[in-house]
Amino acid sequence: MSKLILGRAVVRHLEPEPLSKSQFAQRRPSDTGVRARLGLGEEHIVDDAELGPVVASDDDSHLMTIAPTGAGKGRDVIIPNLLTYEGSVVVIDPKGENYDVTHEHRRTVLGNEIVLLDPFGASHGGSDERGSLNPFDVFGALRRDDAAAEEPEDFGRLLSDILMGGIPSLSDPFWDEMAQLLIAALATDLMTGQPDRPDTLQELRTQLFESELRYRLAVALDTRSTSMPPGTRQEFEMLLSIADAEKTFSGIVVTAAQQLAAFSSRRTVDATARTSFALSDLTDPERRISIYVVIPPHKLRTHQRLLRAWVGCLLYYVMNSRSINQSRLLFLIDEAAQLGRFSLLQEAITLLRGYGLRTWTFWQDLAQLSNLYGVAAETMINNSGVLQVFSPANFGAATALSLRIGCSVGELLQLAPDEQVIAFKNEWPTKMERFNHLTDPVLRGWARANPRHGTPPPPG
Repeated sequence: MSKLILGRAVVRHLEPEPLSKSQFAQRRPSDTGVRARLGLGEEHIVDDAELGPVVASDDDSHLMTIAPTGAGKGRDVIIPNLLTYEGSVVVIDPKGENYDVTHEHRRTVLGNEIVLLDPFGASHGGSDERGSLNPFDVFGALRRDDAAAEEPEDFGRLLSDILMGGIPSLSDPFWDEMAQLLIAALATDLMTGQPDRPDTLQELRTQLFESELRYRLAVALDTRSTSMPPGTRQEFEMLLSIADAEKTFSGIVVTAAQQLAAFSSRRTVDATARTSFALSDLTDPERRISIYVVIPPHKLRTHQRLLRAWVGCLLYYVMNSRSINQSRLLFLIDEAAQLGRFSLLQEAITLLRGYGLRTWTFWQDLAQLSNLYGVAAETMINNSGVLQVFSPANFGAATALSLRIGCSVGELLQLAPDEQVIAFKNEWPTKMERFNHLTDPVLRGWARANPRHGTPPPPG
């Protein structure tokens, strides 16, 4: 299926209470078909040959799901779409369960190449199945077809922003800003002026621990200033002038090194040393690829930069590629708040509709989104063509959602565990059944058993 499924095109409670003032789309018994019963535009109903009538999204708009933790979004949203969506997918999979349940079907039935980025072995994929992604390779891939497509200074600043932006480490922004400048300058110099050193995050971190780093920057300015990218030369000069005192420079280096601490362990070094797949497959309309990014919840605090580096560079590659994937590459971003404030995600949602890229982000409540993005959260919501809501955790969360989608607080709090509200842009919200892959007779046969809930099934 080329569409994203949202729910069952059936409603069990078809008779509202007499004189009900419900703001949900009316669902009176009708003989005119499911469209009339749901109150949805007919473009949202798909009569799939295998799944039957389903509510789906089939344009290029972004989607947003608001669901408390443990509400079943993996079971009822992410896994059903991984089992049915035919296009390429990048999915954040914190526990590795989405990989365990869906990768075999996506490979054998949907014809996808499978990439598992799982440095800590959280999924049940073997070590021989795990892939790797070096963020620096994105720079080379963008320049491979067009040397002028990407300037090294721009990519260095991007990498620095991905690794540090949106995650303040200190109360005084001076140290973070100077550390970000140092990382950008070193990354650019690594790509352009040090052919004998590997372009990797580990090497970038290693250079921060050089005892004579400040001296080396000065030597680089003296010996390579004419060949050095202008932006990098200016950054080196600024760092050396601001950090005239050794104590100041040491403070900048320590701040930068702390942000790259995640790239020191053997597992993360191996997972970022090279890229095990062709980045061009992400935008090639003739290719299908599924990338599962697995960072377990207990590692997110210490390895948030790794998650940001991988997701950010994949987003950046697609956003800057000269070819548009007409089959719509889908980014399924579960627990989106774990990325921190992420400028690339904000740009993708608010500015890049129609670039062959769709995002589906998952948040625990609206407050989580607003706390990260401030006033920009409003724009991100408004640019999402679908808002999917599960029963909120409490009255406060329900009140915020009620104001957002136009239904009562009571209706939201009374949603059953298998119900949801779907609000398409410019349409009334509609209550409908979720799409549970464990009970659906078709999807149940497509999914592999979750090894966390029993004995893993034999391969095959």
